[in-house]
Amino acid sequence: MAGRGREGRHWHSPEGGVWLAVLFRPPVAAPGAVAIRAGMVVADAVDALLGTPRAEVKWPNDVYLDGRKLAGVLCEGRWLGEHLQWLVVGIGVNVCNPVPPEVAGRAVSLCEMLPEVRRIDVLDLVVPALDAVAAGGEPLTEGERAAFAARHRLEGRAIRAPVAGRVCGVAADGGLLVDTPAGRVTVREGTVTPA
Repeated sequence: MAGRGREGRHWHSPEGGVWLAVLFRPPVAAPGAVAIRAGMVVADAVDALLGTPRAEVKWPNDVYLDGRKLAGVLCEGRWLGEHLQWLVVGIGVNVCNPVPPEVAGRAVSLCEMLPEVRRIDVLDLVVPALDAVAAGGEPLTEGERAAFAARHRLEGRAIRAPVAGRVCGVAADGGLLVDTPAGRVTVREGTVTPA
């Protein structure tokens, strides 16, 4: 099986992983905030299963474990003018599936740390928490922004793309805040590349 990531990137989705999509209908006031919340749901589920805080997030859509990518979140919507008609949140988590050798240095499956983990263990934690993501269509709260910053792999680090500067959190709408020589900017799309 093959999945799809941001900007049409390929995502390996063999049997043994969790691959799901959830359709949210309006009101979703801040779609970018939904992506942040969904990533945090996955990270929280991983930590709950491991019994320790180890999962990290990378804006806007990745979850990492011990420096390797474990999961991805992809949000796509349909707009009619300025009105969001629907939002689909796709989530892919490597649980018990093999990681292809060509990406083994960059990707990880949860079963490497928890050999007895089952897909249902992940789903039992993620799916109920997605109800709160759907209900939380408002902008991110200060508490949510702080929780994201505490897990963010690039928080406080210099980046060179999509703009050059230093990461300094996320905005209430889910955009990435970057301090640049010209001042603080909010990035809402693009791939973040460390300096």
